[in-house]
Amino acid sequence: VLLAFNLPSNLPIWIIILGALFAIGVGKMSFGGLGCNPFNPALAGRVFLLLSFPVQMTTWPAVGQLTAYTDATTAATPLAIMKGVINGAPGMSLSDLPGAFDLLIGNNGGCLGEVSALALLLGLFYMLWKKIITWHIPVSILVTVFVFSGIMYLVNPELYVSPVVQLLSGGLMLGAVFMATD
Repeated sequence: VLLAFNLPSNLPIWIIILGALFAIGVGKMSFGGLGCNPFNPALAGRVFLLLSFPVQMTTWPAVGQLTAYTDATTAATPLAIMKGVINGAPGMSLSDLPGAFDLLIGNNGGCLGEVSALALLLGLFYMLWKKIITWHIPVSILVTVFVFSGIMYLVNPELYVSPVVQLLSGGLMLGAVFMATD
């Protein structure tokens, strides 16, 4: 499931199967199985797919194209927009970013598991309620990012986004909630 959360929604099924085989076979079983792997198997599968299929792994369907039969088009993710602004890409500005509410409900481009911060927060609260995880790891990660991105935002708000947008965009929430606690 974590591998699927790390993949574009329009990725062909055969590529997903290859990634899963690599994640389980190389990322997990070659190191001794459950609990013995030095790397998160889902991330190992993602890296394998990113190196093997870079175009397919970096092509996102535009927001609003929800049918399986439409051709996927390249849409910029929030992190790609931030990177473009920092690198001085022509025609990119922080105003191109989706608003905090859109980031919260998942109305933005990105991998399947990173687009809706609300769904990830619900997953966090469920795992805390069921005592599957403790609050220490996810809260430590999120607070650290909030503090340091807040400092950067105070230094130069024209170049860096607010800490709230940092928390709600990209795979940070997914990593803090589901991967760091794995």
